[in-house]
Amino acid sequence: VRFGKTFSSLVNPEIEPSETALMITGIKKDELKEAPLWSKVKSELQEFIGNEMLIGHNIGFDLGYLENQGLKLKNSIFDTLEVSRTLLPLEASHSLESLAEGFAVLKDAPHRALVDCQNTARIAAEILNKFLAYPKKLQGEIREILAKGEVDFIHMLSGLPPPLPKSIPTR
Repeated sequence: VRFGKTFSSLVNPEIEPSETALMITGIKKDELKEAPLWSKVKSELQEFIGNEMLIGHNIGFDLGYLENQGLKLKNSIFDTLEVSRTLLPLEASHSLESLAEGFAVLKDAPHRALVDCQNTARIAAEILNKFLAYPKKLQGEIREILAKGEVDFIHMLSGLPPPLPKSIPTR
């Protein structure tokens, strides 16, 4: 995974944050008081995202939150939670942290937006690599089954190398 431009900003919530949220994220109250308001960050974020595909873990949660805050995005999405549950059904846990630890790609402390985004990108690559390690016949069967359904990530699998045809034995 190679990272290009990044966008990261705290947002002044204009309310008193819960102690639990502060403890989980490691964010300090003073940092939030000095952070820009959502009205300023919203337009910067929308411009940064543009029409790019959005990759996230349980991304519907994040998109729902952003929509609730007045930012309705219509970008195509790749939800690593959905992909993990579909392509790696035997994993003990499909949480972001568990998958990142299992794939040995966990970087920095989780529960900060930029770090979680980077870990999610690493997980996406690992899941797709794991899929490509499946036998070619199984890859083809999975692609066929998913093509009949309405999964958001089928376009990602179709962009991967197709299963190789069986070689014809020669004498």
